[in-house]
Amino acid sequence: MKKKILASLLLSTVLVSQAAVLTTVHAETTDEKIAAQDSKISNLTAQQKEAQKQVDEIQTQVTAIQTQQTNLEAENETLQAESKKLEGEITELSKNIVARNESLEKQARSAQTNGAATSYINTIVNSKSITEAISRVAAMSEIVSANNKMLEQQKADKKS
Repeated sequence: MKKKILASLLLSTVLVSQAAVLTTVHAETTDEKIAAQDSKISNLTAQQKEAQKQVDEIQTQVTAIQTQQTNLEAENETLQAESKKLEGEITELSKNIVARNESLEKQARSAQTNGAATSYINTIVNSKSITEAISRVAAMSEIVSANNKMLEQQKADKKS
């Protein structure tokens, strides 16, 4: 009977010691899994930080591009307004040029048909007094001066 008890005791000791070894092996495997998961978490955290850094850089670039877009849109509006203003000025200059051309053509025809040189002489001769002759010559001189100014303005407008 003692042998049976001893055999039972030895058998239970062997079984308990085997169970302890299995538990230790199982604990080591769990520690390795935890370490592997910690490593993965560290890698993923590093990747997340790198991705966030890239997102921040891209956001900075987007903000810069939006600012540039706003500036270019404002400049475009300014240029369009200036373009419309210049178109108006061009239209006005064209009208002035056409009107002056008509006026100059009429005056040139009148001078050719009426004889400009004889017109001066007739004005002086037909005057009743020297004062009237001087005032008529002065008036004709002003007309010629105005015509010359009109021609100069016409040339300047055509150049612009």
